[in-house]
Amino acid sequence: MTSYNDCSDISESIERSRYMHVMNIDALLDDERAYLLGLYLTDGYVGRQSKSTERFELGLAGDEVEIACRVAGVLRRCGLNPHVYLLRSGRFIVVHASGANLSSFFPSKAEVESSRGTSVFGWVSSHGLEVPFIAGLVDGDGSATVKVRFPHGSFFGKLQVQVAFAQYTFQFLVEFVYKYVNSLVTGGASLLADREALSGRGKRVCILSRGRDALLAQGVAHWSFKFARLVARLQEIEKERAASDLRSKFVTMSEAARRLELSVSTIFRWCESGKLKSMSLRNLGSKHRSAFRLVPVEEVERLKKGLDG
Repeated sequence: MTSYNDCSDISESIERSRYMHVMNIDALLDDERAYLLGLYLTDGYVGRQSKSTERFELGLAGDEVEIACRVAGVLRRCGLNPHVYLLRSGRFIVVHASGANLSSFFPSKAEVESSRGTSVFGWVSSHGLEVPFIAGLVDGDGSATVKVRFPHGSFFGKLQVQVAFAQYTFQFLVEFVYKYVNSLVTGGASLLADREALSGRGKRVCILSRGRDALLAQGVAHWSFKFARLVARLQEIEKERAASDLRSKFVTMSEAARRLELSVSTIFRWCESGKLKSMSLRNLGSKHRSAFRLVPVEEVERLKKGLDG
């Protein structure tokens, strides 16, 4: 598929072609077709432009240029002439292409809704294309975010990773994702499904860590830009933590108590009396700006040798 960085084949001209373009879907690989189909069902549109011409449109957020690059490259390889527009001061991106025979690949959304996606799911499952299809769904109407939180009692911070997919019209797409990810994981929860509060109509599924790991093992980041961006961000955070090397030099009082097989209150008294060296830092997660005490690892090892001796 088109590389995330390869945007050279996107036409910057908004001049319409004078020639009829016929969509040759056979020119694409099956995984490209599945990814494009997932995007179409979430954020795409195909409608009649004239008696002999149909129009394809895909709406994306302004920071999803890489997805627009990929879609434009895929459409060009199957014989269309795509154009990419920035709207509302760059807050939105629209990929548009006109041609004949588009509806032969992109099914009517009314038909998809009436059949609850059975024909689409049948084609996807029979060809083993669930992962690129889900990648298209997530890139269209999903989110993948990672944040470092500092809750009360945590100085080092905790990663908060969330991959979610919501759908208010085609709720059966959420059910498809739910069933497939569950089939990859045996034992333990892999997803969390709930109903969105917005109008009480839509469904939303959060893919938990076991489900994310299973999808990543299946290569979802190869197709999904949002998954790839999530993986890159996690790697950056890991490098930042390794560079600071704080975890390898200090432990919390509770961790020191666990390693020494003592109570936390005993560790606290030893820190207060000076028997155990420590340093006091402001707890980033505390509303009251209370102090947070860290114990050097070498101090813990010194005391452990003394207790063992």
